[in-house]
Amino acid sequence: STQSTWGFFFFFFVTMRSCVLLLLLLIFAVATASVDVHERVRAYSGIDGANQVHLALGERDDEVVVTWLSPRQAFPSTARFGPAATFPADTRIVHGVVRKFVDNGTLHHTQWVHRVVLPNLAPRARYTYQVWNSSTSIPSSGSASDDSWSRAFEFVASAGPSWTNPVFTVYGDFGLENPRALPALTDELQNNSGGDVIVHVGDFAYDMFQDNATWGDAWFNFVEPLYARVPVMVCPGNHEGMYDFLNYRERFSMPGRARSENLYYSFNAGNTHWIAYDTEVYFVYEAMTDHGGVHRNFGPYPQVAKAQLRFIEEDLIRANKERAERPWIVAFGHRPFYCSDSDDDDCVKMQDQWRVDLEKLFFEHGVDIVFEAHQHSYERLWPTYLGQVYNSTTPNEPYTNPLAPIHLVAGAAGCSEGIDVFEKGPLGVWSAVRIADYGYGHLRIHNATHATWEQLATNKTVVDSIDIVRFSHSYAKQKQ
Repeated sequence: STQSTWGFFFFFFVTMRSCVLLLLLLIFAVATASVDVHERVRAYSGIDGANQVHLALGERDDEVVVTWLSPRQAFPSTARFGPAATFPADTRIVHGVVRKFVDNGTLHHTQWVHRVVLPNLAPRARYTYQVWNSSTSIPSSGSASDDSWSRAFEFVASAGPSWTNPVFTVYGDFGLENPRALPALTDELQNNSGGDVIVHVGDFAYDMFQDNATWGDAWFNFVEPLYARVPVMVCPGNHEGMYDFLNYRERFSMPGRARSENLYYSFNAGNTHWIAYDTEVYFVYEAMTDHGGVHRNFGPYPQVAKAQLRFIEEDLIRANKERAERPWIVAFGHRPFYCSDSDDDDCVKMQDQWRVDLEKLFFEHGVDIVFEAHQHSYERLWPTYLGQVYNSTTPNEPYTNPLAPIHLVAGAAGCSEGIDVFEKGPLGVWSAVRIADYGYGHLRIHNATHATWEQLATNKTVVDSIDIVRFSHSYAKQKQ
């Protein structure tokens, strides 16, 4: 019959459309993992216009910071933004600052870094923004030729302590080559199922300084579809150490940048407080080539380490005074306090100075969770302090009112160095779960007392999950 015939063709069309979409996603995933990285550098660097757009949370709950680069100083540091539903009819023009950035490679690659604050955002409202992409003068109103502005990006604003259920996407060690987590992260963004904030726990591009910093340019443009739409909060890793962290210090715009140049800082998101710290100030990076081709060592930085330690202690004191509003305190730094994989001495000696400096502080001030990376694998710890396990006293619920911070090593987003394996199994009683595979994680805050952590494989399957319950955020009180 005619009805059966049309039904057959409709079924055939839907089936073929699904197969084509599945095939395109598969091709994208394979291409993302296997494309020649030098081709990617050529494709994503050398852009003659505003590029490398990315977002970060600002100093206040109601603002974000837009950062982008341009090849010439004549490009003004200007953006326009407004509610996504009425953009561009309803827009505001905002101006920021520009800073000259000269890479220390032999070609002295020069760019201008633009930073603009988008202020007075309504809590959890969706906005659209664009940055000025022309060397011509800027109109006093938001009206201008579409060619004068960059492509449009959407984002959802953060909020204050009344926002009690933020979601954070967490990972580290994410490179321009072999970026295994990117297809899943991009898909989550398109489906509104990802994090409200991304926390990237060090090691970017592998490495930003390479080929006169063109790898850094290419990496920021490569991740722009994601990082221009979701605020990204970062900390430095060992792959950022070249030229005294120059590319890292210049390209990002974290809160308190004027004080610490993105190396350490803190921020609020909803009912959570986060502290970023730099594990790399304790290290020497040997025989690297700096400006003019001269070899010298970089680091260690004992004065920076002292200033960081002082900042963290003072910040934790302030955060605990505001714990009724922001009960969750989370810290993140690149190198782990504890780990079990067989990558190098990081997981064998475990006499690291940053652990000596910070572990007692985190315990005494009730830090709930510590995120780390560096090891290209995933490891979840039992609540741990000074090498000993301090699980909850509640039977079969080790993460219900735990008696020490929870450490999570999440450095498996994908990079040129591949995956680290666990040849010797756990290296301490503190190791609960070990997964040698690519992935990323979500920290889901439910309210003031309950949260969930889940590690996902690159196919978005949950491979590890725990519920965290904290009726008291003080370990000393819980032990009484």
